[in-house]
Amino acid sequence: MNINITTYCNLKCPYCFAKDLWESAGDKQDDKEISIQNLKIVMGFMKNSGVREFRMFGGEPTLHTRFEEVYDIVSRNGFSVAIFSNGIISKEKVEFLSKQKNLDGIVINIQYPNSYSSKQYEMLNRTLYKLNKYINLSFVIYELDFDAHFIIDLVKKYNLKRVIKWSIAAPSFKHKNVYVKPEDHRKVIGRFVEYSRRFKRHHIRWYTDTTFMWCLFTKEQLDELIIMLDLRLIMNVCQYWK
Repeated sequence: MNINITTYCNLKCPYCFAKDLWESAGDKQDDKEISIQNLKIVMGFMKNSGVREFRMFGGEPTLHTRFEEVYDIVSRNGFSVAIFSNGIISKEKVEFLSKQKNLDGIVINIQYPNSYSSKQYEMLNRTLYKLNKYINLSFVIYELDFDAHFIIDLVKKYNLKRVIKWSIAAPSFKHKNVYVKPEDHRKVIGRFVEYSRRFKRHHIRWYTDTTFMWCLFTKEQLDELIIMLDLRLIMNVCQYWK
């Protein structure tokens, strides 16, 4: 189950739409991050529902002011943990995470290298190096001429999990952000398919969420992707091709 444990974040991604959620939170500390009391309520609901994986979302989840305590409580209650992060994690918390035995994985939303400050990029690279066995990368498409080749370089350099999560940026309801307009989705599809071929050559698989408008893919493109990879999501969404 996906649980937003904090609204704090240490990046300002141009495509971010979660700012709406953060600004709708109140001014109290419990409005900005999950309290220990509410954490226990959530865990009780999860246990009663038979859910055994606790997926930490944010903001940047490691910025929760009691992150280590939250992790320990979740762990002691028998949950495995997955973390969805931007990778800008302090040295102390990287060391903490490296010692955990119930950490299922860390999905790091990666950006272009030149979008980070030198300190942020240093922190990101330390995270990739120290926690590589847990990490797979995620990439949000927000430009029509996006360039994702650097992802292949990072996967190979740090021996990360060879699976990538793709998304297309969605619009914010309240704030101006950068995103791919619905009428432009078709323009990124050809490039997306080409990168799928590149990833395949480097033995990198990928998965995605529902931000792709699969009805805009041609039958030939979908057939190629299904043959190229084990894309059960595509096969489920696009039954009308059969």
